[in-house]
Amino acid sequence: MQLYLIRHATATDGADHDGLDADRRLTDEGHTEASLAARAMQQMAIEPHLVLTSPYARARETAWPIATLLDVPLLEEPRLAPGFEPTAFPALWERHSECSSLVLVGHEPDLSTLVEYLTGAHVTMPKGGIARIEAGTLRSRCELRWLLRPKQIRLIATARVTA
Repeated sequence: MQLYLIRHATATDGADHDGLDADRRLTDEGHTEASLAARAMQQMAIEPHLVLTSPYARARETAWPIATLLDVPLLEEPRLAPGFEPTAFPALWERHSECSSLVLVGHEPDLSTLVEYLTGAHVTMPKGGIARIEAGTLRSRCELRWLLRPKQIRLIATARVTA
């Protein structure tokens, strides 16, 4: 299975938000980052079977352009809310085992912890970052193939590719 872990894009600051943390939305910059992530994934010919997102507004707003542009179903996954424990991942894996490619949109430090749990690699997921993990089985060590930061995503998304 190919896993694409995406940290939500830039959201309003928690200190500046009067409501619930779950309701914090993307900033204009965050909306741009989410659109660029979708275009970069399209440029790289990434074809996931499904996009799973945290139920928090900022994660849903990041996931929506990806699912829309790549024309795949988008499902809210309550387990991806902040506080997601890597030990909950096997149940998620089993539930979607028919997928050969899956996108998970969530939060920090949960995604970095999941990368380490699956691969042993110590990373810090930037806002709007994308990590690709090659996962054979849960019983074997998975491999972190790459981690893209927002500047790299922007370059890929805006590249003019000609044959």
